[in-house]
Amino acid sequence: MPSIPTPKSYSQILGTMITVFQAKYPIGGMKVGGALLTILEAAASADFRASMDTLNLIAATTLSSASGTALDRIANDENTQRIGAVIASGQVTVSDTLVIRTRSLLATSPTQAPPNAGATLIHIVSPTDPVTLGVFPASGDLYIGRGTSQVEGPFPYTLTGTGAWTGYRLTITGALAKQHYADEYVTLAAGGNRSIPSGTQLQTPSGPTDSVQFSVATTATLLDGESSLEGVLVTCAKPGLTGNVAINSLSFISPPFTGATASNPLPFSNGSEAEDDDTLRDRIQNLRQSRSLGTPLALTTALIGITAPDENKTIRSASYVETVDTSTIYIDDGNGYIQVDYAVDSETLIEYAVGGEQYFQLTNRPISQCFFMSLLDGPYSLTAGQFLEATVIDGGSTDSTRHYFVDGDAASLSITQPWEIVNAINGNGALKFSARTAMGGKRVVVYPRSLTARAIYFSVPATAAMGFTQTAYAYSLNLVKTTVLGVPTNLYETTHYTLDRNTGEIKLITPLVAGGSLRVYTGPEIHGYNYTGGLIGEANRVLYGVPTDSATYPGVIAAGASVDIAAPSIRLTTVSFALRLRTGVSNTEVFEGVRSAVATEINSSKVGQSVPLSRLVSLANAVGGVLSVVVIDPAYTSGADTLVAQSYEKLWIQDPQSAIGLIVM
Repeated sequence: MPSIPTPKSYSQILGTMITVFQAKYPIGGMKVGGALLTILEAAASADFRASMDTLNLIAATTLSSASGTALDRIANDENTQRIGAVIASGQVTVSDTLVIRTRSLLATSPTQAPPNAGATLIHIVSPTDPVTLGVFPASGDLYIGRGTSQVEGPFPYTLTGTGAWTGYRLTITGALAKQHYADEYVTLAAGGNRSIPSGTQLQTPSGPTDSVQFSVATTATLLDGESSLEGVLVTCAKPGLTGNVAINSLSFISPPFTGATASNPLPFSNGSEAEDDDTLRDRIQNLRQSRSLGTPLALTTALIGITAPDENKTIRSASYVETVDTSTIYIDDGNGYIQVDYAVDSETLIEYAVGGEQYFQLTNRPISQCFFMSLLDGPYSLTAGQFLEATVIDGGSTDSTRHYFVDGDAASLSITQPWEIVNAINGNGALKFSARTAMGGKRVVVYPRSLTARAIYFSVPATAAMGFTQTAYAYSLNLVKTTVLGVPTNLYETTHYTLDRNTGEIKLITPLVAGGSLRVYTGPEIHGYNYTGGLIGEANRVLYGVPTDSATYPGVIAAGASVDIAAPSIRLTTVSFALRLRTGVSNTEVFEGVRSAVATEINSSKVGQSVPLSRLVSLANAVGGVLSVVVIDPAYTSGADTLVAQSYEKLWIQDPQSAIGLIVM
């Protein structure tokens, strides 16, 4: 058996050389600086450098010890690369301090219907906005139906008084072109359309030398009559952690219009430095362990770090969840990812059948689960006792369930935010439907809680104040086939065909007859089908592959397997602390610092990751002016020392002011 060489130091090599030389050539002692000793020292130094080069080469090809560019070469050999620094991004609210929004719902009664196309008289509930207290003047311009597909205006108007059952009357110049409905708003024109151009710069207030700068990503418009616009996307000028800024720390460097102000209601927490050696090393190890296609580790590892071509977002965490019936990977970009859906109204699968055709492929994928989206932007004016009832068809079962709204569902039911509705519905375990936000968090989507459900509809009139006025059935796919004579037949999932939502593959139970056709169709209130884009769409391509681009998307999932991809369920979190402060510090500044630190830590957690309360205490303690911290809520004991997230959930602080309670001891 060959012996394993033992590395030696320079001194050991030189000592061995001197010993061997003197044993062979018995001459006197070697003088320091003498010619003979100098020759041996040079030889020992050369041998030592050669052995070190050999060891470094071995280390550079060994995962456990490789670093820097050597580790990058190993990553490249594994068909991956180091994840670069991520630019922080987030949403700001742009306000106009010179405009007070004034709007009112359309007034309806047993004898007064909403205005039809051609009408010149509009009835409103009140000339005073109940939220902003803005007042409709005697004359001006108005818009009707804002936030819906029926929006039109501006129309010059005059306010002509009130009458029994008719509300306040507004006589417009011109005539309405569209039919309008009871849940629509009439908005007073004020300020005109104000543009917030892409590239508009914002910064933190630290000063010109160390402030962090951001810019508006996409041009946005504050519409005529509106006083604020939420959800304006901004991105940091530099990648990395520097862009993770505190609550309300951003303002315009140069306002885009007179009266414009900006603020970020949430801290930004999705900026990150380039992947360090330890993290990359762990990921390479996971790649090596996940060579078998279809393992949970292989699937989640393949998704980390991918960026969607239609979104400036990157998957930062993924969690694989398996139940008796389904397997799902929940993905997140670090900001509480919101699913993006695109509508397809029509698509011809076959124009003229030869006969016997049974298998078809939709152009787009993955196919979204059936859903309805509110037709109005939030917030919504609700009252206790109002309800939302939906019926879900799942296999042979048809179930109607109802959620009653109560005061605890929102900070104020009269101005209920979309995320508050989502939280209330998803917290009701008795329901057969769930909810999520859409359109940048401005609207509410309801969909079946079961992934195998094929349809959802409103079995009783839905809550008009939320913009759910649809009366049709929502299916995942609307298919119609025709016979050779052109007679159409609507097809229903499970009854007439099966649909693989992940691949877009359709199998008809009964093949087509000669001369028949198969099409996707649309109708009132519904689309032919919806498919999911953004990160979920890109993750679908990575997992299932793209046959026409197998070089880019070879696929990871095992043949025949089915794994859904979804955004995480957002668990809105609350926590309370008692603080002992240094004498003389500002309570307001300390509270803002603590809220920002705690919210950043919670919101940057991964899907399925619980947050230790001890970590939050440590962060609060680190804020200047804080002497000590005590957790008030939740109860902090040895058996309950974390904010718990289920494997499909992401912890989230939506409103730090109300979600993070603080008192001074």
